[in-house]
Amino acid sequence: MTYYRKVPAKNKKGYTRSFTLELGRDPSTGKRKQITRRGYETKKDAELAANQMTIEIDNETFVNEKEIIFKDYIIDYLNIIAKPAVKLTTFNGYSSAVEKRLIPKFGHVKVKQLTPIMISKYYNELLNEGLTEEFIQYIHSILKMAAKTAVDWKYIKNDFMNNVKAPRRQKKSIETWSIEDCNIFLNRMRSQKNHIFMLYYLAIYTGMRRGELLGLKWGDIDIGKKRIYVHHSLYYVAGQGLVLQSPKTSSGKRNISITDEMIR
Repeated sequence: MTYYRKVPAKNKKGYTRSFTLELGRDPSTGKRKQITRRGYETKKDAELAANQMTIEIDNETFVNEKEIIFKDYIIDYLNIIAKPAVKLTTFNGYSSAVEKRLIPKFGHVKVKQLTPIMISKYYNELLNEGLTEEFIQYIHSILKMAAKTAVDWKYIKNDFMNNVKAPRRQKKSIETWSIEDCNIFLNRMRSQKNHIFMLYYLAIYTGMRRGELLGLKWGDIDIGKKRIYVHHSLYYVAGQGLVLQSPKTSSGKRNISITDEMIR
């Protein structure tokens, strides 16, 4: 059953039309289920909208968009979807980007009010602020998954990230050290404590990442086979201290050939 009403306009000038659809009772609570929409100029406009909504409900394609604001939604998304799916360090990175960049910009906006143009303009703001294309692509990946989840949860009907494109990465020239540069640096580092020198030595001669170097244990080194086995990395996580993690991908677990000089 549908009810139509004449209601005062928000600007208090004249009237607009509204409709209310009766959808029976919620079996779990026994309360009446209703959907009300306002702001139609004529009764005919309200009737057309009510008929379209009725068709969508009958076809099970209707989405009753929520009034939730972005701040509340994105925190739910992080804790319910992202946290169980990624490593702790990755989750902390997501949380930091959301807290420092996304919530200050969109926190007060209702999720259903977000649009592709709003997101694209924000990317331009970040570029003008001097942030890198890589960081904006990072923000983009968080928003893409958050928007898809909002659609899956039926919080919104349309994905606000549709047709939003992150800026393309610019090709950058990378300066690398020559063999002579490396040797000069290592000779300087020999005056440091042994473990400091060894970290730099391994970094240059094996290409291991910082976390991998700091996560090395004696059990990862096979002197007889002249191999180092990369099994985990050491990270610092705010609020938790040092955390030892396995590599993100299977390709991250690898073994590296080492020389007799390195063994010594």
